[in-house]
Amino acid sequence: MELYYIRHAQSRNNVRFDETGKHIDREEDPEITELGHQQARLVAQYLARPLTAYEGHILDYQNRHGFGLTHLYCSLMVRAVETGAYIARACNLPLVAWPEIHERGGIFLPDRATGERQGMPGPNRAFFTMRFPYLVLPDGLGEEGW
Repeated sequence: MELYYIRHAQSRNNVRFDETGKHIDREEDPEITELGHQQARLVAQYLARPLTAYEGHILDYQNRHGFGLTHLYCSLMVRAVETGAYIARACNLPLVAWPEIHERGGIFLPDRATGERQGMPGPNRAFFTMRFPYLVLPDGLGEEGW
């Protein structure tokens, strides 16, 4: 079994941080940018290359002969779902949400007075069902969010 971790494509918060070096005016759960959409399309195209048979060493560390992905999971962060959607379509796989996987800190906003990170709830089932109908949601995701 091979396991690949793919970071989400460029988000609006990535741009803000690159421009300012700070988390000022950050969104708690941003979408990906136009460049992010291009990045996601390209990585999806690359990962969708069919796995081909080859002679030689059994391990293909550079995946020169394709990937042959069989499962695709993502966090419930919007940027991860948007990125994963491109890969799911290109690889003809279901995109399965897994709430326990996300970057350290999860969804947060800095407190205006102290700058300390304040955890924020993630969107609820209705949000994901409406925006991302192809996403396989966990049974435990309800109207209170994650």
